[in-house]
Amino acid sequence: MASSFTTLAQAKGTVTCTVLDDSGQPVAKKDIVLTSSGGKQTKKKTNEQGEVKFTGVEDGAYSIALDGAVPGRVEVSGADTPCKYNALSAATANAKISGVMDLIKERKYPEAEAEAKKVVDLMPGEATAHYALAVAYAYTGNEQAGAEADKAAELSPDRFKDKVNLIKMQAINVQAENDKKKGDFNSAIKRYQSLQGLAPNDPTVYYNMAVTYGAMKNYDEALKNLDKVIALKPDDQDAKALRARFEKALDEQLSRPLGK
Repeated sequence: MASSFTTLAQAKGTVTCTVLDDSGQPVAKKDIVLTSSGGKQTKKKTNEQGEVKFTGVEDGAYSIALDGAVPGRVEVSGADTPCKYNALSAATANAKISGVMDLIKERKYPEAEAEAKKVVDLMPGEATAHYALAVAYAYTGNEQAGAEADKAAELSPDRFKDKVNLIKMQAINVQAENDKKKGDFNSAIKRYQSLQGLAPNDPTVYYNMAVTYGAMKNYDEALKNLDKVIALKPDDQDAKALRARFEKALDEQLSRPLGK
């Protein structure tokens, strides 16, 4: 049994990649470098069809790169791993990602999401591509926003680790707003409660929860949340005005005869 486990741990496979340039044409007779997570590099040359084969490769995550192009990513698992590497120039890669972000700025979120998916397919190892898709997902309330943000942070922690919670909060907030539009206030409250876990000191979360409780005519809970807003942001005049309004509504509610 022990020898069997040792054999499995040392098992190695083959990675066969097709390398394409900016226009989608095969990259022939060019050196391609496969780099392990530990930094070990192997260089091979593509054939006339743009194919390159690496043998003796252990399971794990690898980067694959053509000199002057944005690196790709290969997940090796098993004896034979096929892959396609789009060796895009930095200018082309940046233009595609900028195009997605421009669509987001124009609030064309479904279009941004569709384009961002294409960019991730082209550059699965590029953190910025995953971040762009995460942002697009977040603005449509897509549940996958958090997973894409996590992927961006995994690939480039220094750039995107601090942005993960912001992406998740944006997605949840959109989901809560959609719940309110449908009149599902209880679901919206649950969304805001999850936001409190991500940002316990964000007054906007408590304000939105107060507004939702107010729509449910649960003024007692609305006032509690507005008190938290004012404690966190003492100069918030909107919160103070809303508190006065809800306090009056609660007084009227409590003074109303039973059955009316």
